[in-house]
This record gives sequence, C-alpha cells and structure tokens, in this order.
Amino acid sequence: TNQVVAVKRDAKPDQPRLNQAMQALVNGPTPAETQKGLYTELPKTLKLLKVSQNNKGFVVDVSQDIQFGGGSGAMTKRLEQITRTALAASPGTPVYLHSQGQPLSVIGGE
Repeated sequence: TNQVVAVKRDAKPDQPRLNQAMQALVNGPTPAETQKGLYTELPKTLKLLKVSQNNKGFVVDVSQDIQFGGGSGAMTKRLEQITRTALAASPGTPVYLHSQGQPLSVIGGE
C-alpha cells in the first residue's frame, strides 16, 4: 500500500526549519526521489503563501489548491504529509493549516 514516508533534506542554518521544510514539501519530490518511486499527493499547483508564528503556534498558509482534486484518500494523505512535515520541523509546537489566510476546518468535498 502507499504510505507517507520521511524524506531527509538539507536545511540552511540561517533560515527557519519549518519554512524550509514546508517549501520543500510543496516543491515535491526531486528527480532522484521520483526515480525511487516517491511522489506527493499535494497538487502541483499548490503554493506556500506564508509560514508565521502567533501566540498559539505556527500557521502554515497555502493556496486554495489544497482543497481540490483527488478523493478522500488523497485529502487524508495531503493532511498527513503536511502534519508530519510540520511536526518534524517544529516538534512540540502546534501547527495550524490555513488556505488563502483562512483556517481550514474541512478539506475536500466528499
């Protein structure tokens, strides 16, 4: 079965880890990773709009493309990819997903 797996990437020490991790996730697999059979459920049109921090935790804001295309399985994998990436980059800090500046409480339409 298809499962979400961790992919190690080099991080630049002068940039926030969460920003780098989320941008790498949105960029998708490298050609070498694709050759190994890795892929992403995130839409190719998805854009990382902003990563910010408030008094509750981090906010990851992405384009509305996160909500469209794919069935419930794809939506679940998208959330899992984002959640695992965020937790690996900022352990112990809550991360909230927004789309176009608005908190997401529902994703997809099924």
